[in-house]
Formats: sequence, structure tokens, C-alpha cells
Amino acid sequence: MLSKAMQMTGKIEDEEGTLESLTATEAKTIVYGPSFKADPEKHESDPERLAGGAQEDLIGKIPAGLPFQARLRGPGTVDTPGAVTTDPDWIKYLRCCGWQTATLKSIAIGAVTSGPFRHGETIIGSTSGAVGIVIFNTATGTTPIYYVIVGTVDFSSSELITGGTSGATATTAGSSASAGRCWRPITDPVPSLSAGLNQNGYLEQLAGGRGNVKFSIADGGPGLFDFSFQGADAGQTDEAALEDVDYENRTPPVLKSGTIALDTYTPKLQSFDFDMGAKLAMREDPAKSGGVLSFAHNGRMISGKIVVERVLAATYDFRGKFHAGTTMIVSLAWGTSPTYRLYYPKAQITDVTPGDKDGTATLSLAYKAIGSMDKEDDSVIVQM
Repeated sequence: MLSKAMQMTGKIEDEEGTLESLTATEAKTIVYGPSFKADPEKHESDPERLAGGAQEDLIGKIPAGLPFQARLRGPGTVDTPGAVTTDPDWIKYLRCCGWQTATLKSIAIGAVTSGPFRHGETIIGSTSGAVGIVIFNTATGTTPIYYVIVGTVDFSSSELITGGTSGATATTAGSSASAGRCWRPITDPVPSLSAGLNQNGYLEQLAGGRGNVKFSIADGGPGLFDFSFQGADAGQTDEAALEDVDYENRTPPVLKSGTIALDTYTPKLQSFDFDMGAKLAMREDPAKSGGVLSFAHNGRMISGKIVVERVLAATYDFRGKFHAGTTMIVSLAWGTSPTYRLYYPKAQITDVTPGDKDGTATLSLAYKAIGSMDKEDDSVIVQM
């Protein structure tokens, strides 16, 4: 067998823990380094006996794991410039790691009173009655305001919008417009995944899968998702790889001509990463042949690391920020038409470690993303 001759499929399940039919439509994501491993539970047999030989183990529950990587890229096969209106195929894997997807909208506004509008809060239109969720903090002088519609009614021109938490107000101007796609964490419901890995005609599958995701990007490089799924082993069989797959091979953007902001400071960024920190728990079911229904997504703790070139405290006091326990806004944007953006409304530095890269002093900033007590979607956002 050839080690690189692999093909991966994945599909969100209609019924949790029931294996979906996996066709060429579900194989569009280009993946790196996938590996499948079933991990049967073994009950050791070690009775009192006259002879000293080993006894057979009993095999119990059979969970399975499937880690792989995928590059951050837009949907489709053509590098068409402009705003993205549909999700890429790999979004199904992100959704099964506790993310939701939505159309991002924008509308021009005038001066903001009692602002800023806060990322994650609801806004209501005085005339249309439209309700939206604010994306990115928005203060006076910032236009347009970005939001996700709640329901089906959109905001209209020349109406007053009011922030549900901040009390900020502003008057809209003109019509709303599509501003791409955005992805935010969600607590419930998190869909489950059926997935298969075919290597040289040997197919292994899992059902009821949910996972954790990490993301990393370095100066001059592409963004990389590191997925790790757990689910119920759904068997293995000899089966030919799928043909006529329309792989999504749009060129991934690399981190050049980008903008990075920690509050209002722009550091010399070397690398950026985050870990969703998903808490996964097995859902047992003796009615299943392997004793496992699925894995549940039971929470998260988003954390990561930002590596920057070291500067004087007068320029930006990272250590002072850490010791004071204060938070900062973090924004990283790169790519052109479409632009990709990673945004934290609140991030707290949890450690500062000096380092060295080719003789240049660096700081490694460990951080965690801070969310509100009652909203599952306001700790971090990825925009395309």
C-alpha cells in the first residue's frame, strides 16, 4: 500500500450515531496527514489458575479517532475575487467541533451615541423591527456596522438601531449588503459527523463523531486547521476509492500584507494560534454493536499563543498587561478579495515567555479568549 494514497469523506448526520452514506460529494476537502485508529476497550482475564499462561481478553466498547489537517481556504475551485457567499466544504468539520455558520451583513451608520456597540450584543431596528447580533465592536467613526440577522427581517435605511446591552444608538444609511461568511462558537446543538478514510481501497469509518480544532498561522504561511475527531467505530471494508471528486482547491491565502492589532498596538507578528479546548465525552449505548453511540461536546476553553517581536514597555507593556489581568481586543486580518479575519473582543494574557529567533528577542504570549456568561458566540469569530 502507498502511504499517501488516501481519501477522506465526511458528512453531518441526520440521526446522531447512524452512519451516513458517504459519496464523492462528501470528499471535497483536501486533507493532510489523516489517520484512523479504533481503540477497543479490553477487559483483562486474569483468573486464579494452576497454569501460568495468559488468558483471552474480552473486548468491550469500540470508540475510534480520526485526526487530520486542512488549510484555510475559500469554497470552490476558482480564485474568484469578491465576497464569499457560500461556505467551503471543510465547514462541516468546524461545525462538528462546536461552531456555527452564518451570512455576515453590513449597513452604513451615522454617529454612535453611548457606544460602542459591543460584539455579540443584539441590536433592534426601530422601524423594521429587525434583530441582529453585532459582529466586531463598533464606535463612532466606524462604518459600516457588521451583524448577523436573527430571523428573516433585515434592517432598513434611516432607522434607529439600539444595542440591547450597551444601549448604544445610531441611524442607518442606505441598504444592507452581504459581507461574506462568519463562523462563531456555539454551545448547543453541535451536530455529529460520519467520516471515512480510504487508504488504497481499505475503508475505515466512524459515526457519531465530534471533535476539537486547533488553528495556526505564521508570517508568510497559510492558515492550518488541526482537527481531532472521536466517535463510534463503524467498521472497515475493502472498497474502491471514490471517483470524479470535485476537490476544493482554491488557493489558500498566506499571511502577507496583513494587519494585526492588540488593542491599538500593531506588533511585529511571527505566529498566531488557538486551541478550541473542546471537552469530549463518550455517549455509551449497549444497543449499538460497538457499545458507543457518539461523543458529546461538553464545553470548551479557548486558548492560544501569539509570538511577537519584543519591544520596550513604553511601546507596549505586555508584562504589565499580564500582571494587571486586563483584557485586550485582538484582530488579525489577511488576504485580499476575500479577506480573512480572526477577532477576539476580549483576550487575557495568561503568561509571557521571552524567546529568541535568529538573534531577535521575542515574546510568546499565552492567552485565553473571554466570553460572556450567557452568550455562546461572542468569544471569537472567524470572517471570510
